[in-house]
Amino acid sequence: MTLPRITLSALALLGPIVGGCSAVDVRTNATSADARALGPTYAWAETGLPIGVDGTPVVDPDLIRTFREYLDERLAWRGYRLARLDEADLEATFALGVSRSVRDLDPYFAFYRVERVELGHVGFALSDVGSGAVLWSATGQRELRVTERGYGQMELQYEGTEEQRDWQPGFTVQRLLKKLPRPTEGPR
Repeated sequence: MTLPRITLSALALLGPIVGGCSAVDVRTNATSADARALGPTYAWAETGLPIGVDGTPVVDPDLIRTFREYLDERLAWRGYRLARLDEADLEATFALGVSRSVRDLDPYFAFYRVERVELGHVGFALSDVGSGAVLWSATGQRELRVTERGYGQMELQYEGTEEQRDWQPGFTVQRLLKKLPRPTEGPR
């Protein structure tokens, strides 16, 4: 009878560890007045993103299309409807960027001393079609992959990895839009 309790306890302890490996750090920006002004329809903007996204812009059309599909799906789930720009209340924009960072590791617990990692940045905004004012925005960041590991004590020697970028677009979009309020119906 104690085996299930031990198994459940072990799973409870492993949950934060496993979940922490795929976390998306998300920041949102909206005032309560702006949140009440979100109409039910949106259209994708043809221009760039009005909020900053760190790193080098990502121009992979397949990845951008995948993110837009997940964004459309999640926005529909939240109660927003895709419309033509001349019929929309809101203009939606998003961008992807990649930056690089170095992470120092504790030499007592890792065989290598440092890792060079790529970070993925995602930005999404809903703006008023008439004024262009940003009513709600969110930015997210996640680790995409380790590109190199540094070995050695006095002089580091770097070795490349075979890891592929892991954007996890469905999970990233879900976390990005988690605090997006439901749209208001009727005149604003």
